Amino acid sequence: RMSGRLDLSTLADALGAALTTASSEALARGGLKPAQATALTGAPPLEVAHDHATLVDPRYPASLRHIPFAPPVLFWQGDPRLLEGPAVAIVGTRAATQTGKDIAERLGAAAAGAGATVVSGLAYGVDAAAHTGGLKRTVAVLGTPLDEFFPATNRALQQRLMNEYLVVSQFAPGTPVQRKNFPMRNRTMALLSDATVIVEAGDKSGTLHQGWEALRLNR
Repeated sequence: RMSGRLDLSTLADALGAALTTASSEALARGGLKPAQATALTGAPPLEVAHDHATLVDPRYPASLRHIPFAPPVLFWQGDPRLLEGPAVAIVGTRAATQTGKDIAERLGAAAAGAGATVVSGLAYGVDAAAHTGGLKRTVAVLGTPLDEFFPATNRALQQRLMNEYLVVSQFAPGTPVQRKNFPMRNRTMALLSDATVIVEAGDKSGTLHQGWEALRLNR
């Protein structure tokens, strides 16, 4: 405390240093899953050159920091500055019609051309088309860890986004691919975006789950 005011940057540095030296057991008690805790405390190097940020890290997205159910850790490869400024999620079904894919690509190009970051889930169909259209400025939010390519057909696109843009995951490298992780990813996409655009979606799809999250967040 300095002159009656807390130096938040110093506090963040201190907490960050404490976190990186904590045991995996202690991190797990703090709410991190075992795979996440292990990844922060000396996991073996991976083929992907990933980085990560916790809630106390200044690099953690400001749009998530004060949300109670925000991911405690985000892992990424690429340029995290793409999470700064306006962002729009463009999402939809994997089984998209050609018209749907064309619309998603045009929307992605328009949003990126206007200076917004295009956020999508790198799934086959609408998501891939939105990323392709938004290649000026785009971020992929995965429902898998960074060391997985899912679906395999998007491997080249995922690698390009990792090298030139940004790919984000809330799941630690080495985490098994599980169906339950994708609704969690959809919520994170809604949190990272100022608006969500649904191009095409099935009646019980994860895309609609993201739509409800966006409505709940008034986004």
